[in-house]
Amino acid sequence: MTSVKDRDQEFRRELVIRIGQLIHGQRWIAPLAADLAAVTGRSIKGPQISHWLSELRPFPEWVEDALLRVINDRIAAILHEGKRLRAESYFLQARFAARLVDTPDPVPDEDALMPRM
Repeated sequence: MTSVKDRDQEFRRELVIRIGQLIHGQRWIAPLAADLAAVTGRSIKGPQISHWLSELRPFPEWVEDALLRVINDRIAAILHEGKRLRAESYFLQARFAARLVDTPDPVPDEDALMPRM
């Protein structure tokens, strides 16, 4: 029978891996360490996360809350970027519409339509 402490450690391990890969892809350990450091104010580096993963050191209890803050910060950043992209989209649509209105239809070249003999 596994203890609650062991289940908590396994849950945290799976959570760290899943969130790290989801946010940062295959090379996620160092970027996730930077994210955790940013939201906690702690000095966290990639080797520390590697020690947690290899069970050399236990996952701290605060990691779950910190991961939630990392996720929420990421969501906020994505939403902000989405707003910026939407603004660029509106700008481009307006520019294309203005071009269509300001640019007359091309007039075919009469000489090009005449067959050559």
